[in-house]
Amino acid sequence: MGREPLELLEELLRVTLAMHGEVLAGSLDHLPEYLTARQHLIDALGPLLQELGDADRSRALTLLREIVEKDEEVRRWVEELLKRELVSLKEGQKTIQAIRAFRESLGDSASSRFIEEEG
Repeated sequence: MGREPLELLEELLRVTLAMHGEVLAGSLDHLPEYLTARQHLIDALGPLLQELGDADRSRALTLLREIVEKDEEVRRWVEELLKRELVSLKEGQKTIQAIRAFRESLGDSASSRFIEEEG
């Protein structure tokens, strides 16, 4: 027999909270695994949510609200982390371009000047 809808929702909440904790700590290392696990739970939940009785619907809505709140926080943090990474990459790219330009400006002329002065 399959798992009950509330059990799946509680598992979805646990995965969401674990993902939330890692993202807020600044790590995106396991984000793909969390998203995959969540998608499997959501796929399993879809048809089962219609089977909930009135008593379980209230609990399900409470769990879903908490999941959605954490999802929004994760989304905001992921956007912020990605913006920071993009800025860092752009700064790194500028540094590399400056180093390349410096090397090119030195090129053969610097070595030939040095040789001429020595000779």
